[in-house]
Amino acid sequence: MSETTRAVDYVQSVRRQVDASRFALISEKNSPTSGFDRTFRQHVIQEYFDGGKLIADPYESYPPDRLRARDVLRVTDHPEKGLLLAPGESVAIGDRSYQKGYREYPRIQVMQDPLFCEWVRDKVNLMLEPIDRWPYRSRQVTVGVNLFRTFKDVASGPHQDDEERVLVYVADKQATGATTELYRYKTPYILFRHTLEPGEGIIFEDGWVQHTATPLLPLESGVRPRRDAIVMTVNKPDTYPLGPFLEEDSYEYPNN
Repeated sequence: MSETTRAVDYVQSVRRQVDASRFALISEKNSPTSGFDRTFRQHVIQEYFDGGKLIADPYESYPPDRLRARDVLRVTDHPEKGLLLAPGESVAIGDRSYQKGYREYPRIQVMQDPLFCEWVRDKVNLMLEPIDRWPYRSRQVTVGVNLFRTFKDVASGPHQDDEERVLVYVADKQATGATTELYRYKTPYILFRHTLEPGEGIIFEDGWVQHTATPLLPLESGVRPRRDAIVMTVNKPDTYPLGPFLEEDSYEYPNN
């Protein structure tokens, strides 16, 4: 089987699982891009999580002991070139999940980082629904890219992000605990439980489930636990302006 065929089969397999079960577990161990995923994880840890790009949440939100930063991109499905990326107009978040009001966080510049762009395209390709089910069939969505460094409480409890689809991807972890739990919406019934390790992620349909994670625990006494995660959202049409279909020359191509 060629690498191209294997990659296409993998994308289709993940999409089918999300459609059937409303979630799918992904891992670099069985991904056709496993070598790239490992290279990207080392890069994002060094340049972003350890590189001073994240700050403490200034909005006194829960959990209070985490660092974060984010970016927003517009993604367009080009009939010949595949998924193209462009910067979003804003990274502000308004009235989402359990937090009200507009919040502005430090913006990382994904479009200036070719390796990050390639990783986003790879993972968004797994998250997207068939094109005929995209919002308004516009061939365009916005995507939120959130970086979280957490030291104890990963989440406030079962919640939704009020978006279409979500990916929680663990880049690094120096701790135990942080078991991800998916609940059937507004019920105590747990659909799935799994402790994500570095190189693993879970994609789910946000409208069908609520998600949470247990607290982090130290590997040994006196050592502060830590988890670095990327949470990526395929947003609803009203989260950020979609705008008109952008022409080809409006995009910075990750391969350039």
